[in-house]
Amino acid sequence: MGSARYFYPHRREHTVRYTVLCPLITLAFACTAFGAVPEDYVLVWEDDFEGDSLDEDNWRHRYTGERRGAYNTSDAVSVSDGRLSIKTSYNASEDRYETGMIGTQDTFQQTYGYFEARIKLQQEGGHWSAFWLQSPNIHNESDPPDPANNGAEIDVMEYRQYHDAMQHALHWNSYEDGYHKHIDEELSNWPNDFSPDDDGFHTFGLHWTEHGYTFYIDGVETWQTTEALSHRDQYMILSTEVPTPGTGEVGWAGGNLDWADEGHEDGIYVDYVRVYVPEPATLAALGIGGLGVLLRRRRS
Repeated sequence: MGSARYFYPHRREHTVRYTVLCPLITLAFACTAFGAVPEDYVLVWEDDFEGDSLDEDNWRHRYTGERRGAYNTSDAVSVSDGRLSIKTSYNASEDRYETGMIGTQDTFQQTYGYFEARIKLQQEGGHWSAFWLQSPNIHNESDPPDPANNGAEIDVMEYRQYHDAMQHALHWNSYEDGYHKHIDEELSNWPNDFSPDDDGFHTFGLHWTEHGYTFYIDGVETWQTTEALSHRDQYMILSTEVPTPGTGEVGWAGGNLDWADEGHEDGIYVDYVRVYVPEPATLAALGIGGLGVLLRRRRS
């Protein structure tokens, strides 16, 4: 069985630990997870990372080549045993650190919904990982800023192991000095508040509506804001990154890459990524035209 994408609603039971009922031809099976899917939302997109390679109907590699203090390469990304792996390592023959980044920029973009990933985090310092949403118009700048039309970088999670620092963040109005805007919520006590599940994973969720953003870890609300509210299609990204030498990113990431210099790898494992939207009856009650309105852009 390959990676699956669903574009038709199917119901689920809603509890804190929810059950998704996923039809597959004439069969049905239950998939359990720890998350915070809103009631009356339905699954419209997912990747469970089955098979032995990245499903390029779902994802594309991003920014291959030099990126910050490393080199983004497709070799850093792999799929096996039902998990996606994105690794940071040192390539001695090329004398460079290597990282990976994948996104749905060419396959799936969405306005509003609930976005969730189940991730096992990296174990070493000197780099960071992220699950984020990005806008095709993020580089547009204006005065005053216009995130409604230009969108925002929405960091569902950024994790720096050296500081054991977990944060949610928003960036908008381009990345140019004098224009760029930024807000974040750092969860300084998160290791004490959240324990991984038996397999070492956490779930990270974003509920994005026309009224604001609500962030979740393991089904628990951790941040809510109406700042930089995007009203346009955006796409998902998973990544590991190495800080640019000689910049403030080095201290922000913390630690060093001695483990990579010694030939070790470190990174994240992703069990699934899922996207949900309100079911059609809910959309009708809200005066929204239907499921197709929220699924405006899907390119194969």
